[in-house]
Amino acid sequence: MVNIIAIQCPICRFKRIDKLIKWDDNYEIYVCNRCNLLFTFPLPTDEELTKYYQGFLFQI
Repeated sequence: MVNIIAIQCPICRFKRIDKLIKWDDNYEIYVCNRCNLLFTFPLPTDEELTKYYQGFLFQI
């Protein structure tokens, strides 16, 4: 059985999107054909975002 996932733009909900690249073996980068938003799928979890951005933010 093949699992088909319908991906749509998270901003305008348009369903015509193109895959640009595969990134980090876990994510693919897509572009919306209506609003040109670039987005990843699947969306990263809060834990993954925290780990990625750790060190970017600091207190003044």
